[in-house]
Amino acid sequence: MENYTEKMDDRLWEKAEEFDETENYEVVTRFLNNKNEFQSFGEGLTYLINKKYPETGGSDLLKFIKNSCEKNNVAMSEVASNNTLKNWFYTDIRPKKSDASRNSMFALAFALMLNEKETIDLFHKVFLDRAFNNRSAEEIIFYYCIKHKKSWKDAKQMTQLIDDKSNTDLDKTIYSKDIRNDIDSISDEAELLSYINNHSNNFRKNNVHAECEKNKLLLEVKELAIQEIALPEHESQFDGRQKGDKSLSNNLLYEILTEIKVSANTGTRTVFQNARLPKEIKNRFPESNSFCKNNLTSEELRKVIILLFSYKTWYMVQWEGANYGIEDYTVELNQLLIECNYPLLYSGNPFDWLFLFCTQDSRPLDAFRGIIQEVLEE
Repeated sequence: MENYTEKMDDRLWEKAEEFDETENYEVVTRFLNNKNEFQSFGEGLTYLINKKYPETGGSDLLKFIKNSCEKNNVAMSEVASNNTLKNWFYTDIRPKKSDASRNSMFALAFALMLNEKETIDLFHKVFLDRAFNNRSAEEIIFYYCIKHKKSWKDAKQMTQLIDDKSNTDLDKTIYSKDIRNDIDSISDEAELLSYINNHSNNFRKNNVHAECEKNKLLLEVKELAIQEIALPEHESQFDGRQKGDKSLSNNLLYEILTEIKVSANTGTRTVFQNARLPKEIKNRFPESNSFCKNNLTSEELRKVIILLFSYKTWYMVQWEGANYGIEDYTVELNQLLIECNYPLLYSGNPFDWLFLFCTQDSRPLDAFRGIIQEVLEE
């Protein structure tokens, strides 16, 4: 996966140079829609397995996974059916982001005896989702068991001992990253279960820090969006849409960020339905109601945070002439994603690649909006 990551990073620079020369948005849309450019789930999984077990090179990986399940006491049914396994390796079908798929990925990690880093690679670079959700008691147990080289059977037995109804005075809100730090200091199964049961409410919450960061970014972005409306370049485009006070509807904000027109309460639910874009971009792409909607999924929240953070930084570059490059963008946004317990930016993920690409442009807002409009016009 290292070579693939390097390849995708190189493609960012290559496409940026090509776009600079042609100023043709098709350069980007054609790349994003080329199935040969982005690694399929099966290709990523093949690389991961071959790297872990070099002796498997060229062998039947379906059979290898089945044998690994049998050897390491993982029921094959918890990983995938035979047809699903075939789809993984022989089609472009990627597992859907769901609790069932996450359980399947963890079962696979135990069957293949992946360590912590390898499991993170499985999730971040193959499944394209976060690895361990620190607010899931079950996934915290999986994390502990992988870290301490325990079996899938051990992990499942421990999950049966979680007291979902437990609630004590000790149960104050704990940041996700602090939960992980607490778990790292535990080396005893009884202590781990005690910790989980004594902080049960923390494992019923989700995306706590991410919600705070989203709301903080939203306030900053609204301030900037109001300023952008007032720019001479936008005088006719937004004439009469905003009266200069501090209020700004989510629909108008979304239109400013993306140049996608939204009317009344229709939102943007179907705007990308027929757009020619990879599913990794279209699925749960931020909508106008994402700014106010409660209980967003982790994928939705991560994408909203990336969109808002990007607008904030792109505005500084495009309208304030800030000396702010892709290295600054990547470092700052990755730190924010770490704090939210989300995957780092990964150029092998089409959604992330799109935002990384635009960040390289001298007028990143124009680049982003132009690409979106190009796709919708198609």
